[in-house]
Amino acid sequence: MSDNVISTEDMKMVARSDDRQRLQELLDGGMDFERTDEFMVTPLGVAAKEGAIACVQFLIERGAALDAGDPGPVNAAIKAGKLDVLEVLLKAGAESGGPADYDPDYPAPLVVASEEGNVAAIETLLAAGSLARSPWALVDDAYQEALTLRGKKKQDVLRTLTMGLHQSAVEIPLNASILLKALKQLARLAKKNGDGQLETAVGELKAQLDMGKAEQGEAEDACLDSRFDELFELIGRVPVGRRPGVLGVVAASSTGGCYSFSEWLLEKGAAANLCDEDGQTALMHAAAHGSDQLVSPLLLTGTACLGAEDDTGKTALDLLKLRSAYPLAQVIEGDLTNLLNVRRDQGTQPLSLSEAPEITLDAWKLMNDRRIPELLSLLNQKGLDKEEWKLAAGAAVLSDSANDCMTLVEYCLDHGADPNACKDSGANVLHAACEVDHISASLLRRIVEAGADPMNIDCFGRSVTDVVRVSWPEGHECRDYMEGVISEAATKSS
Repeated sequence: MSDNVISTEDMKMVARSDDRQRLQELLDGGMDFERTDEFMVTPLGVAAKEGAIACVQFLIERGAALDAGDPGPVNAAIKAGKLDVLEVLLKAGAESGGPADYDPDYPAPLVVASEEGNVAAIETLLAAGSLARSPWALVDDAYQEALTLRGKKKQDVLRTLTMGLHQSAVEIPLNASILLKALKQLARLAKKNGDGQLETAVGELKAQLDMGKAEQGEAEDACLDSRFDELFELIGRVPVGRRPGVLGVVAASSTGGCYSFSEWLLEKGAAANLCDEDGQTALMHAAAHGSDQLVSPLLLTGTACLGAEDDTGKTALDLLKLRSAYPLAQVIEGDLTNLLNVRRDQGTQPLSLSEAPEITLDAWKLMNDRRIPELLSLLNQKGLDKEEWKLAAGAAVLSDSANDCMTLVEYCLDHGADPNACKDSGANVLHAACEVDHISASLLRRIVEAGADPMNIDCFGRSVTDVVRVSWPEGHECRDYMEGVISEAATKSS
């Protein structure tokens, strides 16, 4: 230990007598007040543990780090039961919550207070905005610690946490299983004790979870049934706090059935004969991606031009052959070849976006920018004649096909979708995305970076690993990427 560092024992002596004058002499003499020993216990942490108010206030005035050390000053005060010190630290700006990437190995104040069964400390933290400043994983951890307590201490901590949660604006995730367990116990407790306040809080929190679940189920049904006008009306009226969960379910559902939006437009009469600045049609893009589920509805329109060439002279079949590794490439090739042999005409010659009415280009841009609600408003506006609607909707299909029909998924991610909200099958967005064999590695990467859990297991017991091995052969870019992600996640959790 260097000469200018206060020893732990010296600091304890100063703190036990709360000798502010002696502490000032040490600091004025050049002593370092940021660290004392190899365990990173700071002088402020020692003073907090000892309940030395004068020393705590003096160190704060001198600029001591409020959240440094292990344990930090706040946690030290909670463990020592020094509520007056805790209040001073929080008033000075010490953190009452926890980081977004909360690590249970370094428990936050609310978790420590729950573990200690310190109701007064919990109330102080809640008053300082602990819940609003905490990720759900931290709140979950606090409830988990409370459930391990016994007797009246357990009941009091659970009640305090729950009343605080009820009075806050914190959004509760639908997979809050530990909270549900606590609510069941508290419901019995409230009835037994005639505790009307607690009974109301428990009932309303449970209702919030039920409402969120109902909204997600409604969104999933609307997505899978291709009722997109209803879907976006639902998204618009869902409270902002619950919207990430709904968007997450939409993303998972539209990933698994990723062609539904374009197929819906085609079924309503969208034109299939538009081409972009490279001369590529929606059919060409679908063939290039190996997208059998978009090729079929395009062919059913009867207007998709099978033999059209892009600016490089390639047809849909030529582009498909460049993707021969896709599992359904042979099926698509067979469909296109058979139809070419049966049909004498080649469909309607493609119309360039630049030559189409202005509304067509507007629709293409809106879809390309993932501004889907605005696109639907454009298509639903009064006074739009049938031909304009067909071309505008066709431009949206063209844009969607160029984005591998993942525009709806990207829209959800852009607007804060919870990537771990699960559809009825139990699959989150990443799990569902891995079931799409031709999905791009870049979109998988984006979903992973959004925080989707690669260890997700669906209701059928299938892990992401199981799906990955079915979707792609060894050596495939997507499989290599996902196996790396899964391996890293497994290492962190072990």
